[in-house]
Amino acid sequence: MHANALEKINEWWATLGKILADIAKGTLTGIEKDIKGYQEFLASTKEGIELFKALLNKVAEIKNISMDMELKIGEASEQFRVLKMYKYAVEPEDQEKVDKIGQEWEDLIETANRKDHDVGEYKKTYASITMTGVAKFKKELAAEYEKYKQSGPGTSDVTLDEGLELLQASKDLCNTFTI
Repeated sequence: MHANALEKINEWWATLGKILADIAKGTLTGIEKDIKGYQEFLASTKEGIELFKALLNKVAEIKNISMDMELKIGEASEQFRVLKMYKYAVEPEDQEKVDKIGQEWEDLIETANRKDHDVGEYKKTYASITMTGVAKFKKELAAEYEKYKQSGPGTSDVTLDEGLELLQASKDLCNTFTI
């Protein structure tokens, strides 16, 4: 009876160890996938306004998830520590990955910060161009609004048919405005 109970306990330990190992491996794989995706994106050297925007968004995303990622890395490390503590066999390459994953994340953050710093002048130029475009748009819109108020479809000297045409022309004009 005692041997049978001991056998059942060992089966439970093995099952629990397998479940925790699967969870730990899944957590580690997810972290690795995220880090690799960010590394590949930051390594790209393509240029253009859309890629510039994407780079800024990706750097901001990395900074925003930093605390969550550090918690995930801590969780994965703790899961593997518990497996080792209870003498559950862990693949050596998985243990090596867990030992290095924190440094990989720190290196990624450093790369993101460096990229952000490297595009600093470009950000200033882009902001200046954008502000100039916004100012120009604002002037065009104000001029069209004044024109609309003075001779648009709501003025007293416009007939109903002319008003409909002017209203449609105003709508069409509004659809052409871009910054």
